[in-house]
Amino acid sequence: MRARVRTTGLARSGDRKPARWCRGPAARRGVTIIELLVVTTILSLMAALIFPTYRLMQQRDRENRLREILTEVRASRDSYKSYVSRSMWAKIEAANTNQGVRQKAFKQAIASASELGYLFPLNPSSFTNPIHAPGASFTVATDPNDLTDPNKVVSVSVNRLFLRRIPPHPFTGWSPYARWEFVPAAGGSGQVASEAWTAGMVGVQDIRSVGAGLAIDGSNTDDW
Repeated sequence: MRARVRTTGLARSGDRKPARWCRGPAARRGVTIIELLVVTTILSLMAALIFPTYRLMQQRDRENRLREILTEVRASRDSYKSYVSRSMWAKIEAANTNQGVRQKAFKQAIASASELGYLFPLNPSSFTNPIHAPGASFTVATDPNDLTDPNKVVSVSVNRLFLRRIPPHPFTGWSPYARWEFVPAAGGSGQVASEAWTAGMVGVQDIRSVGAGLAIDGSNTDDW
């Protein structure tokens, strides 16, 4: 007969269960203060390197937008001038058959309209506000040799708009002094903000950016 082996309380080696937890270093959880300091330092260095580049990109975008707006408004002004010029020529041509007189009358009409400010949008609101359209209505002589004859004078009017809106200055919020100013063709000197435009000023000869500071290339944006 085979002897029976008693296994009183002793587990076989194959039946050993792994420990439910280990108290060694490999089981440590969380981070130390030194590790936090290292991570914080690395993030600070990255921010110090990235932030100036980000600000530079922002400024470049604003400068590009500023150039686009100035170009757009000035193109609108030029379109206005072209429209007025074509209208004057059409009126003079229809009223006079003599080519020499036509040319002389047209040259005089252009000079007069430019001097009085009628060759440009009447005021900053004339670019966009339907209340101020038509922008201009004035008379020109069809015969410069006889300015007293009312039958030789025609009326020229502008009955359309040339710009949907003048966008806000792109440096608003970036520079506290950034704003648009306008140069009157007649009735004033220098340049003024739209709210300072008076009834005696006629014709927006140009638009200027003021207060945006120096551009990345070193030029003064006030001179653009």
